[in-house]
Amino acid sequence: MLVSSPFGVVVAALWGALWGSFLNVVIERLPRGESLVRPGSHCMSCGKAVAIYDNVPILSYVLLRGRCRHCGAGYSPRYLLVELLGLGLSLACYYHAARTGTGPVSVRFAGFLVEFFFVGGMIAIAFIDIRTMIIPSVITYPLVIFLSAAAIGLGRLAWFDSLAGASAGFLFVFGVAETYRLLRGHEGLGLGDGKLLAVIGGFLGWKALPLVLFLGSLQGLIVAVPMLLLGRSLVGKHEYRGLTDGTDEEDSEADPEADPETDPETERDPDLADGVGVRTKKSDTLNQTVSSNGDESATVSSENADQGPGMSPEDPASAESVPGLEDLRPDAVPFGPFLALAGVETLFFGKEIISRVSAIFDQLAVLL
Repeated sequence: MLVSSPFGVVVAALWGALWGSFLNVVIERLPRGESLVRPGSHCMSCGKAVAIYDNVPILSYVLLRGRCRHCGAGYSPRYLLVELLGLGLSLACYYHAARTGTGPVSVRFAGFLVEFFFVGGMIAIAFIDIRTMIIPSVITYPLVIFLSAAAIGLGRLAWFDSLAGASAGFLFVFGVAETYRLLRGHEGLGLGDGKLLAVIGGFLGWKALPLVLFLGSLQGLIVAVPMLLLGRSLVGKHEYRGLTDGTDEEDSEADPEADPETDPETERDPDLADGVGVRTKKSDTLNQTVSSNGDESATVSSENADQGPGMSPEDPASAESVPGLEDLRPDAVPFGPFLALAGVETLFFGKEIISRVSAIFDQLAVLL
């Protein structure tokens, strides 16, 4: 009934909206190194807990006009956007895998769940990269393992295609990053993008990677060039203080003043007041001028941000005031959001795009 009846559409929509609300929690809390479970959702401007009836995905934001019921503090439109993306992409996965997919009903339903897990990961990665210039390994490592295993288990890919896709995705970015570093003397492409490409390659296979890279680069240029010509900086405005690949000892050596218990400046700075590690993981950042994305509405203050699945007040924070980001070039842009977008597009339309491009080349070959 869930797969073939109209009731399934309603369930898929509710499923996507609810998980979109949770993705907001991940996007907001993970970069700050906070628990995804506690404390519950509350407004950090007035400290009031967000009631259940005010925490309904999409509906509550619209009815409250993006503001706290108690103090009227404004919430970032990003929360509404992510919940709408969760709903829309859940419906897309439902029709792509469950309704029009092949195989037994159980396999199609499992395909829907796995595809939604993939697009949900892309949403979280894209928005975190926009805000912090970081693609967290704590997300990419589990994704590449689970999604590769799921693609093989559901019969979507042979084990070699999945392994080759994950390996080729990472090695390609690693090779480009090392070449750029040797030629220019500084980092230009972060390995976080390689890990993201490994996730996409492991789930979609190595044959999908050229299309993903082409779409990601093209769309990145379309967005980046006009914004950079207008003088808009796309550097993330929030410091990443979540889990990194480094050890605690490395973090303390890299920034000995980052301890909020010993640094008086940290105690006075609301952006660092609840932080435990203020090291920016440069290996997971992108510092290039080829593609971009920016989300001014997604910037929030750590002092005022909601820590639950609800919302957070806006804060026009400046990248220059964020430790670890002020050393980035003004034209540095995150490539991760465009790779994530290209991965989702390839999931839904990749076969059609490839078939049409192949047909065009076949016609050109005949004419020549």
